[in-house]
Amino acid sequence: MAKFENETTYEDEARLHLLTARLRRLAPRVTVESVNALKAAADTIENASSELEAMKRRLGLA
Repeated sequence: MAKFENETTYEDEARLHLLTARLRRLAPRVTVESVNALKAAADTIENASSELEAMKRRLGLA
């Protein structure tokens, strides 16, 4: 790699920028906030499922 270290062209730089933009769009970084949001959503769904099962039992549907 060192052989070509200072031999990049404007076209190379442009291609790199385009590929970087495409990669960021197709495979965005996962943040701590997004992981926490997913965990919160999973907890909400689990709680709703539990409540639904309890309602079914109270109504004699389960």
